[in-house]
Amino acid sequence: MAQITKADFTNWVARVLNADMAECDVAADGSILVTPFDPIDGAPTFRLLVTAADEPHLIQFRADGFTIQHPLRCRPNLFACPVNTVAHTDLAEPPELGVYAVELNDTGDRLLVGERQDGEG
Repeated sequence: MAQITKADFTNWVARVLNADMAECDVAADGSILVTPFDPIDGAPTFRLLVTAADEPHLIQFRADGFTIQHPLRCRPNLFACPVNTVAHTDLAEPPELGVYAVELNDTGDRLLVGERQDGEG
């Protein structure tokens, strides 16, 4: 995969969004916050957050149940997220309490619990 510099990406964003200029900030997790500026008054027009497509779902198993942390790509349709739907029907016996990466199996009907993410165990 070809690499692009931050300056080249910023200039490309400004051209695509018809802005005089744009700012692009890269977070530690690889997500990019893009802010284009209006070509007339120079004010920020909106902000766009670009995240990695492979950001995992995380599930926290607690004594009283579980909570799912969804990646940004699931929003704004969290209730329709298939991981959410399957988790509520497929979790009869959760593993040890803690935070784990989760994904669906190939047929989308079973939850696969991956590596622990909270530094425990």
